[in-house]
Amino acid sequence: MTKRVNRPHIKRQPNPFVFVKEGDCLRCTSHRPNSKGRVQVNRKGKLFLVYRLLWEEQNGPIPAGKVLMHSCDNVWCHELSHLSVGTQLDNVRDSIAKGRQGPSHQGNPGPKHWNWKGGISQGYQIKMRKLRVSQG
Repeated sequence: MTKRVNRPHIKRQPNPFVFVKEGDCLRCTSHRPNSKGRVQVNRKGKLFLVYRLLWEEQNGPIPAGKVLMHSCDNVWCHELSHLSVGTQLDNVRDSIAKGRQGPSHQGNPGPKHWNWKGGISQGYQIKMRKLRVSQG
């Protein structure tokens, strides 16, 4: 078992963020992104998204029940002018308006849906339910 050594002469500073301009967006190159492409940092044992930390540092806390929306649609972007506060419903409506929602979110896609079982139509299912109810 390794023993943790207290080193008071070494002062730990939070890691500085390094950004690279890509088009109009800013990409953080000092930290590795997670599986969803977002950059997180650990602060006092808790993970925080870097773009949220930067927003809160500049604009104050994000109100309860609100989310940060990317106008550029790049989850890795840290450009504050590309971020705005809105509700989750606003964010979903924005993604639908921009065509970012897949076919599973656009009505009944049938065989295009990832979890489609095939063969049994919705009309047949309704007919069978009515039959079961009438039998007992």
